[in-house]
Amino acid sequence: MILGFWYHVEGHAIAWTDWEAETPGGNTISDNWGPKALFVKDSVILSNLKEWYFYDRHMIGTYYSSPRESVLSYFIYNEFSAKLDTFAKEAHWTQQLQHQELQPVIWNRWHNNDWSSISLLDLMLSVGILVLLRVLLQLLSTRGVLKKGRSNAFFLVGVLIIILIVKIKLSFPDSF
Repeated sequence: MILGFWYHVEGHAIAWTDWEAETPGGNTISDNWGPKALFVKDSVILSNLKEWYFYDRHMIGTYYSSPRESVLSYFIYNEFSAKLDTFAKEAHWTQQLQHQELQPVIWNRWHNNDWSSISLLDLMLSVGILVLLRVLLQLLSTRGVLKKGRSNAFFLVGVLIIILIVKIKLSFPDSF
């Protein structure tokens, strides 16, 4: 089981820093041997991506419009109609986001890297939380506040919650 999970974690990478992932609309974002780029049907439509989020059938974000990464521009890409709008000014982009109601209300999940595999930071945070939970439960158990059987059950519930959170994070890159 652990080997299968590790394969899922690392299995999408082509090299240590190269990756490719499918967007919710079936397009591809890739960082293979070059700048991050959005591919639609094997054609690059936007290169030098900086950060983005997915919301209501759209990909929204920022990119560098100059090769030296000195000029930041903005975009809205409708993944289903394949319409790309780019903006040189943040004010125009923000105005269009408001007009099209493309600003998430509950959770805006920005990406700047591969969202389809767990990062080392996420993995370390998960392990750290589980270690702290185990230490806390052990402390409560040794002081007689919590029975040993319940301590183990609470730890198992904690493990299952972490696995569920990781699975949701890997499966749903969208904002809400």
